[in-house]
Amino acid sequence: MNAKYWNILMPLLLSMVLVIGMYLGIHLQKSEPTIILNDIENNQPLGNSLDEIIRYIDAKYVDTVSIDTLQNEAIQSIVEKLDPFSTFIPSNELEETNDELDGDFVGIGVDYNMLRDTMILIHIFKNGPAEKAGLKTGCKILEINNTPVAGKKFNKDSLLSKIRGAEGSSLTMNVLFPNNEKKNLELVRKEIKSSSIDAAYMLNNEMCYVKIEAFTENTYTEVMDQLDKYHNSNKFKHLVIDLRNNHGGFLQQATKLLNQFFNEKDKMLVYTKGRSKNQTEYKSTGKPFYQIDKIYVLVNSESASASEIVAGALQDWDRGKIIGEKTFGKGLVQEQYELMNGAALRLTTAKYYTPSGRCIQKPYDQLYSVNSQNNSKEVFKTSSGRTVYGGGGITPDILISEDTATIYAFYDNYYEVMKDACLDYFLKSNIKELKSIDDIENNNTATNYIKNAVLNNKNIKDKKLLQSPKMSKYLDINIKSYLADLILGKNASYQILNKQDPYILKVLEN
Repeated sequence: MNAKYWNILMPLLLSMVLVIGMYLGIHLQKSEPTIILNDIENNQPLGNSLDEIIRYIDAKYVDTVSIDTLQNEAIQSIVEKLDPFSTFIPSNELEETNDELDGDFVGIGVDYNMLRDTMILIHIFKNGPAEKAGLKTGCKILEINNTPVAGKKFNKDSLLSKIRGAEGSSLTMNVLFPNNEKKNLELVRKEIKSSSIDAAYMLNNEMCYVKIEAFTENTYTEVMDQLDKYHNSNKFKHLVIDLRNNHGGFLQQATKLLNQFFNEKDKMLVYTKGRSKNQTEYKSTGKPFYQIDKIYVLVNSESASASEIVAGALQDWDRGKIIGEKTFGKGLVQEQYELMNGAALRLTTAKYYTPSGRCIQKPYDQLYSVNSQNNSKEVFKTSSGRTVYGGGGITPDILISEDTATIYAFYDNYYEVMKDACLDYFLKSNIKELKSIDDIENNNTATNYIKNAVLNNKNIKDKKLLQSPKMSKYLDINIKSYLADLILGKNASYQILNKQDPYILKVLEN
């Protein structure tokens, strides 16, 4: 082709290429190109797939979404694939979660129940703002910060949020006292030290009983305070430690308590092992404050973690007798890691092992089985040569099967109605003036009145159950126990319940 024709075609070809390019650019580009973010310094992708997805959603998603919520749910989903006890704690739940473990909270120092539509104070914490303001069991709270809270439908949690708050902040309350006097009070919130000890008293002339609700950061000191009290006044020889329904808590509190039961130094109490953690051993110091002869530990299927550490060590060294049901089987160590956004990761990092080498952790698929029998073939020996079995949880030396049919039926049918009837009677009668446990136990007028109120309550699901002698007897003792709790406190309540408790009766037989 000569130069003349090429000079004519060249502009035409360039025009066609430009038109075709524009057409393709307009009609074939249906999405934005993929953006690849690189760490320039290391020539590596920045973050990971989860980070990238969150960023894309935040920048490009068609609707407005909460990125914090998406991140939290994604993390929760990941952690749930690990084990039943690793958990992600969002920032807005962290303080409350830590308070539960520590056993402390910020408030005015009261416990309460809802009687129909009114908030009734049940327990007043010692040295708290409520006690200093003169509040007592039976007070009705009518207003909080000028907002009426009586005569309206509030659930217990929503009222709790009105009472709790920042330390040093104040709230006002309009209160109706049991003598029908009304008062306007201003209280300043403070940190409240709640006790992990539900009850402590002498079962008989030689035996001290201590009920531990959880192993909080103060449990060891609180137990020792009670042992001091009863050793000084009664010189007890034997000890009953009630760990039923105790879900555990701080490992160090359990091992410090165990130290009080061994005269020898360097006895293994418990050890932990993990994939990325070396074996950590906890041993006795050989410096107990008291010489305690017999030790009995009461456990059930809800006794877990630190409770199982105590039971397992005492059993392996033949230092105490374990009575009750096979324990829960939670033998995992959690460590808490604070995250930059104020949340926390509570991650399982190791497993607990008893002195004989038994792993406390049950297989995950058996974790919520209530079967008290241990079918494991892993055999271990106590210090005296007795056979104990692995497979998770602690199998008691003396097995007791509670009458769960009666207990569950009671809580399903009667418990809430019974509490309301007891509160009603407490507020309307002079029973609040009683001074002793015997007076409460022998007050058949009160027991029968409340029992009839329960039976005639329209909310009762199954009234025929009360025809059973077992249920009738169980209701009677729970009425007396709850009245004792209102009048004299938890210690009195447990003293009444324990008189018919099969665990305590078994202890007294041995």
